[in-house]
Amino acid sequence: MKIAITCGGTGGHMFPGIAVADELQKQGHDVRLILSGRGVESGAPERWHDKIIIVPAKTTGVRGKFKRVWRYLRLFLISTPIAYFKLLMFRPKAILAMGSYTSIAPIVAATALRIPRYLHESNVLPGSANRFASRFATKVFVAFDASMKYFKKGKCEVVGMPIREAISGIKWANPTNDFTITIMGGSQGSQSVNEKAVEAMKQLVAEGLNIKVIHIAGKANEEAVREMYPEGFPVELYGFTDKMPEIYSQTSLCISRAGAASCFELCTCGIPSIMIPLPREANDHQRYNAQAMEQWGASKMLLQDTLTSEQLANTVRELYEHRDILKKMSVCAFEHTANGVASRIIQNLI
Repeated sequence: MKIAITCGGTGGHMFPGIAVADELQKQGHDVRLILSGRGVESGAPERWHDKIIIVPAKTTGVRGKFKRVWRYLRLFLISTPIAYFKLLMFRPKAILAMGSYTSIAPIVAATALRIPRYLHESNVLPGSANRFASRFATKVFVAFDASMKYFKKGKCEVVGMPIREAISGIKWANPTNDFTITIMGGSQGSQSVNEKAVEAMKQLVAEGLNIKVIHIAGKANEEAVREMYPEGFPVELYGFTDKMPEIYSQTSLCISRAGAASCFELCTCGIPSIMIPLPREANDHQRYNAQAMEQWGASKMLLQDTLTSEQLANTVRELYEHRDILKKMSVCAFEHTANGVASRIIQNLI
């Protein structure tokens, strides 16, 4: 069976799409990824490079000032015919859209071609693209049950978030003596989170806490963060790394942004977390994700605009000293594991 998956725009959309595509391919289906040609998509695994359809799309969403919207609409008028003819050539039996503005043209084109259309919304608060595309959708999958109210009743199903196969099966490193704190600022890194996290880690080590730090700073911030840590500090520093399965397997506690992919990868591994949602992101969706994680008991949320390094250090210290709380958070996280999500989506597609 031929299936197209549009998952361009960001790693948070691309990697869940690839997780579904990998499972489909294992089952013998013919799959094509629809990407926008952005630089971030160069992270797609080599095995997919000859099975990619490029449909150009704007690098920002539909929201914003009039000029930005007009630029998007103008490109939409160009990209939709391209998507139409490329889908006509491939002739998929279904199309799955993982969200973001890059999915709109393929979904509209698939509607014209009468190809069944499936959407996946990864965040609690749906983005503008999926709200619009849902009007054309055959069915909508959501990662968080709190998203159900934003879509038409009877069209929506809670499935969770497809995750990379390499993450599946990793279990939380229940800390006894070694306590490893992993700091993740998102794929682009975060100067604010980096600075406050470094100061908090230095304070905790000065107090005598037996911790090791793994810090993923973002490519642009790597050297600046390296200079913040004193020589000999127990830190393993990366700008970007593809070693996430290995890192997750060592992590006792994670300090992270609240992108949907990160949320569900941490849940699948049962890793307790401190979420610092990216402020003023599209519709403030990371804050809604972090609130859901906190309500599940899997995470503690701290807001960047009011966060201090002392507050972050205090929160980490509390969890370091009260391992029973940490264990409860791990159990709550694992209750929302994303294992098997790709298969649930595929059952609907085929």
